[in-house]
Amino acid sequence: MSQSLEGLTVDQVYGFANLTNTLVNSPETREQFLNLVKIANPGLVVPEIDAKNQVLAELNQERKARLALEARIQEREIREGIERKKTEVQSKFGFSSGDMAEVEKVMLDEQIPNYETAAKYLKASRQVAEKSYNHTSGSPQVTMPDASVWKRGFGDGSALKQIALDEAYKAFSEIGSN
Repeated sequence: MSQSLEGLTVDQVYGFANLTNTLVNSPETREQFLNLVKIANPGLVVPEIDAKNQVLAELNQERKARLALEARIQEREIREGIERKKTEVQSKFGFSSGDMAEVEKVMLDEQIPNYETAAKYLKASRQVAEKSYNHTSGSPQVTMPDASVWKRGFGDGSALKQIALDEAYKAFSEIGSN
């Protein structure tokens, strides 16, 4: 497209001038028009647009710096929170630094995201199971009552439940006295 106005009629030139005047003086189109002029001729000084672009560039730079600072502050707060929780758990469970390294290993291996839960897991895994009774070590023998005990409950579900509770209580008493 030619940038010359030669070959245009006076009415056409006035039409372009009128359109340009309308676009420049309308608050809805002025900024867009000036931006288009700036795009068509980047070296043209348009104070209204140049000042705004400079301010926006500086604001963007400040925004990036602020977001980076906020990210560093948030990361520091998270690290401090983790260290605080780690110290609380170490104190609560009486763990050494080596134990805490094991807790962290448990957290990774077992995918446990919580220091306290991992510490409980580690502590439980270290405990020796209590010996349970077996038949060779002289465990208490429990014998079932004979049929005469149950006979009075046949056909009556609530009576059977009561007999079972009474018998269970007797069995527990016998175990407790041994």
